Amino acid sequence: GIPALPVGRTEPTITMPSSLSMFVTMIAAMGGMASAFDSSSLQYYSSNTTNDTVCWKDSYGRGVGKPIHTCQDDFEKSGALCYPKCRTDVTPTYYGVGPVCWQHCKEGYIDEGALCRHKDEIKTYAKSSYGRGAGKPLTCADDEDEDAGLCYTPCKGGYYGVGPVCWESCGGKDPEDGGA
Repeated sequence: GIPALPVGRTEPTITMPSSLSMFVTMIAAMGGMASAFDSSSLQYYSSNTTNDTVCWKDSYGRGVGKPIHTCQDDFEKSGALCYPKCRTDVTPTYYGVGPVCWQHCKEGYIDEGALCRHKDEIKTYAKSSYGRGAGKPLTCADDEDEDAGLCYTPCKGGYYGVGPVCWESCGGKDPEDGGA
């Protein structure tokens, strides 16, 4: 059943956490604010789509975007980073694995990681290598816009992108840019 009330109490006590109490107080106060707006000011904004201070923005979608995927010129992708391209002006040339450029094995040798082994003998040698830095993050291609780590098709003229949506830019004298 229902637990008994303490002696001398006739009704249960409800204790609200302070954050809930503040929320309830704010909602009650906002109910009083509704009467501060008159319907004529709301009609003004809905019936006048463009003027010197207010604009109703057109918008269109530009797709979901794709993750950043490209390196700038003279860099190559290795993993999720971009590194300077390795030397190709020597023989054998170099190839990159993350932050290290390793020299290819000489003719007749098999690549075994940091070593090259002769294909017919146990004769080995250590490959030459050099560092190429910590790497830089991937970017979008030159014909794409980056927003929050995703690449999008650029918006048409007079529009700007926010994520997957292209919004019309407001014109006029000191326009209020507050959303839709």
